[in-house]
Amino acid sequence: MDALKIYPLQIGTVDWEVYVRVCKEFLGESPTRGIDSAGVKLDTPIAFLKTLDLNNQPINAISQEHLYKHIFFSFILITDLVTIAQISERTSLSIAFVEKRHEALVIISGTLADWKYAIVNCSNKYADIKVREVANGLFVRFEAAGFKEIWAEFKQTPERDGTIRLERKR
Repeated sequence: MDALKIYPLQIGTVDWEVYVRVCKEFLGESPTRGIDSAGVKLDTPIAFLKTLDLNNQPINAISQEHLYKHIFFSFILITDLVTIAQISERTSLSIAFVEKRHEALVIISGTLADWKYAIVNCSNKYADIKVREVANGLFVRFEAAGFKEIWAEFKQTPERDGTIRLERKR
């Protein structure tokens, strides 16, 4: 198999025009005021999550896990069928794939809540190296999109195989 390939397909987006308009009509103010003053850029994927207290106080995403279900993500990746089967067994993510020459083109989707636990469950010491490689590749993409704090309760432990293991901090 060639090197693992992961591409963002859908990164939780929001129709800001509708969201702001309806909130202004009902609440009398924009739900983005708090994130504006906190320096969170509206064009970042984390911005919507930060507005969900609807009181212009940017939420602490770590303590508001019930809100993670409001944001949806999909990725397209190319990997082997065994790895995809193992990811499917360890997670609640939605998976669609097509096989070609012992590899699979995979669409993998879920809410931020699904992704949080999928990445943790696929990055633990019991996960196969290829499963950890996929989880690590996805974790890097979530960090780059501004969602690093979602996994703040976990420490990253480097493995000899070049992957990282996520473990709950004690």
